[in-house]
Amino acid sequence: MQIDTQNVDHLGFVAGMYEEIGLADLIDQAVGDQAKNKHLTYRQAVKCMILNGLGFVSRTLYMYSEYFEDKRIDHLQRNLKIPAYKKVAKLKFR
Repeated sequence: MQIDTQNVDHLGFVAGMYEEIGLADLIDQAVGDQAKNKHLTYRQAVKCMILNGLGFVSRTLYMYSEYFEDKRIDHLQRNLKIPAYKKVAKLKFR
């Protein structure tokens, strides 16, 4: 008998629930469309902030590229030649 394992991480569960419970759609309804000159939609920005907050480290995770090595961020790339961690770093916290 052979057993195969796969690392899902807790962030994968949170990212999945974010979509499943409709939080992304609720954000879209509340704030409307994103400006055309922005690299991330509001729903993507909030998702990134939630996942960043769950990293449980003292340093902001999006500031170093190693954090993104085992994360699925292809939906953030969107045919742009800017690394995803630089896009997320542009978020303003007020």
